Amino acid sequence: MQYKIATNILVTCLVLFFTSCENKFERVVYSTSQPKITNLEVSVEGLLTVPDSVFITATVVDKNTPLSTLDITLKTASQELFQKSIRTKGYEAEIKNFAFYIPFQPNLNDNEPAILTIQAINIEGTTHKEVRELKLQRPKLSKQLYLHIENEVYTLEQSTTNPYEYISAEDNYPQTFKGKISTHESLEESNLIWGEGEDTNTTSVINNSQGNFNFNFEEWQIQNITFNTLSFELGIIGTQQYIAINGTQLEAKQGLFEAGIKFEQGKEFTIEGIENIKEAYNRDFFEYNEATGKFKFLRESGTWEVYYSSKYNYIWVINSDHVAPQAFWIIGHGFTCSPVWNDDYFLGGWDSEDITRMAYVVKIAPKKYQTTMYITNQHEWDSFEFEIYSNKESGKEKGILLKEGSITSDTEGFTISNSNGLTNADNFTPGYYQLTFDTTLGVGNETVHIKRILNNL
Repeated sequence: MQYKIATNILVTCLVLFFTSCENKFERVVYSTSQPKITNLEVSVEGLLTVPDSVFITATVVDKNTPLSTLDITLKTASQELFQKSIRTKGYEAEIKNFAFYIPFQPNLNDNEPAILTIQAINIEGTTHKEVRELKLQRPKLSKQLYLHIENEVYTLEQSTTNPYEYISAEDNYPQTFKGKISTHESLEESNLIWGEGEDTNTTSVINNSQGNFNFNFEEWQIQNITFNTLSFELGIIGTQQYIAINGTQLEAKQGLFEAGIKFEQGKEFTIEGIENIKEAYNRDFFEYNEATGKFKFLRESGTWEVYYSSKYNYIWVINSDHVAPQAFWIIGHGFTCSPVWNDDYFLGGWDSEDITRMAYVVKIAPKKYQTTMYITNQHEWDSFEFEIYSNKESGKEKGILLKEGSITSDTEGFTISNSNGLTNADNFTPGYYQLTFDTTLGVGNETVHIKRILNNL
């Protein structure tokens, strides 16, 4: 009998508990109501010249349902210029001089319609909105803009046929650079500055402390630089560079000219389209006859990958599938295969993807491999250092491991690094060096013959 009483009491408690929970988590439902936007003031009506700010003052009220947010958007037919959700609490909220900035964006036509929407939302999702139509006016630009490249300033004149287009005078412009364009010769006194864009050869309106845009037309001989103030895009007037090696035209891709080219060992060929060929040709693969202007291919016959950079004026020749003992790969910092140093190499290194920052060590005889490099310790890390890998993915399984006594010939200033590569000693002299590796005695017993080459370029 006592057991049955206890059981009934337990069941009763459970029923009361779950009933209590159900009441506890029951959602409050408000009567249907709609928020109202009153006392709305927008600082601009009709025409707005960008870039500029808009100020909004308003009161949002809902007598029956708590408020949630006030959403503000500004859109043209092609793009959203601004969007913001402002948290509103309680049954009434005051918005006083809320400000937002409308930038000068690309592809904005003069007097382009823009819809300003101010929408109040309560916690039940009921809305009320106010809409204002604005017309966005482009800023008035003078007939001259100014291109800044390092410490040089070039004038851009407004085109007589296209008011959005500005064109520089004919000059010897670099094919790649970082820069800014402004409305005044002085960046500090400019009302508008165009700088860093999302992509190469594009810009955006910035302040002077922000970054430069990237200009890159490496495959072109540039006569004039152009800037379009509608699209914010950079362009050029010029002729596309034609480069051919052994009768095969190189294709411009991502800042380099490249092609797979078939060569025969010992056979002569020509190179077309490179002005300073004496500086550019690859000493490890080509022999140059200055009298005839022709080249002889020195290595194994076959199809080789050829890359030319007009920025660095050098020809790289590789087979990217080769691994030791077919060839070796040098990766590190403080060197370039070009006989002429470029300050781009002052920063960074150890890149196994960019061929312009690597060296391919070609087989020149059984157990012997060669590469020629400009090496300097005038680097951000105050040194040069590189390792000799068995593949371009930095594999060391069959890589060359140098040790004390491995270096012969022009040894002054060179020493073995902690990772069995090469680095500089205190008395190193920067210059152009030919390195010949001998692997006859196997991994860990290789030697390197270093020869300094007089560089009269």
